[in-house]
Amino acid sequence: MEIKCTSSRRSLDNLSSALFLGVILCTALATLDWLRLLPAALAGVILPLLPRTGHRRVQYVLWGILAAWLLLRFAPVLDGCRLLANRIFLRSAQMQSYEYDYFEASGGSPVEAVLWLSVLAGSLCALWGNRVSGVLCALHLLAMAYFGVTPGTAWLTALAVAALWSALPGQQRWLHGLLVAVLAAAIALAMTGLLPEPNEAVSSLDDHLRDVLAAAPVHREQTPVPTQVPEPEIVPPPRTQREQPDHGVREAMRSILFFLLSALALALLFIPAVIKDRAEKKRALARAGFDDPDHAAAIRAMYLYARRWRALGAEDREIPPEVYAIWQEAAYSGHTMTRAQREAMHAYMKQTAQQVWQEADRKKRLAIRYRVCL
Repeated sequence: MEIKCTSSRRSLDNLSSALFLGVILCTALATLDWLRLLPAALAGVILPLLPRTGHRRVQYVLWGILAAWLLLRFAPVLDGCRLLANRIFLRSAQMQSYEYDYFEASGGSPVEAVLWLSVLAGSLCALWGNRVSGVLCALHLLAMAYFGVTPGTAWLTALAVAALWSALPGQQRWLHGLLVAVLAAAIALAMTGLLPEPNEAVSSLDDHLRDVLAAAPVHREQTPVPTQVPEPEIVPPPRTQREQPDHGVREAMRSILFFLLSALALALLFIPAVIKDRAEKKRALARAGFDDPDHAAAIRAMYLYARRWRALGAEDREIPPEVYAIWQEAAYSGHTMTRAQREAMHAYMKQTAQQVWQEADRKKRLAIRYRVCL
């Protein structure tokens, strides 16, 4: 066992925010089937990657540029937003039996509106991080659910991976992110194979909810034309009927299997990560004074840390007299402690921890690592 003094830092927060925002923007354009606007949409993704030095000054300048841009180019930006809204209406009308009232737009391309919105989202992410991306992701999911338009499975899987990766703890984020990507891809492939066609029950519920939420729903039905038909010949039913398969039960079981697999994947990813992150924080707190430039403070911290290890041992070992004398001098006197005394206390602490660790069984080692957090 090796004792290391490390500090837990979330050094990839900027990259996580930029990646999450970029995937959200790409998924939104894939939903609109306007991937040709990606260069303009990804312009704001670089803003969360900017260094934190002079961050507030850069933010003020950026907000001024956005405000001036909106004042000078209000009509083209508003027109582009109308084009984006008309596009989602058109895509929804193609997928569902709904009609929409389209906005009047004179422009032919929403590039300027997409660019302005991208810079706005990037500046907000640079200021508040993944909280802004989470809100944008939730709004995008609500829009997909309401309008009934979704991108491909690959884009949805990428969005799920980016969202889960941004929520992971800072320790070993790359490893956990790889596991998230593998499990999300496996679940997507499994569900695509199990449910290649839309679920009729889910589709009917979706239509019903949209009818309830719609302000003025319009349904187009054909007027029935009465026709004369001959009376059907009465045929006696057969004595035996073959039992038809119950497709409703099968679809329900597949849906239950999907939710169970998703819950299991989330549990396998997040519960160990949260436990490990909590243990790392408590371990860093227990070793907080080891790097103190004051030798006396470091000696006191090491002695108290070694005493916690001694309490976990199978037998009570006697403290060496020279070590106890160093502790007494560091704790109850104002003498200046030397580096040699500090190194002696560090050697005693390391030896005590190694002895207790080697004598402990598997159960006690798990308790030391994740409950006591030494």
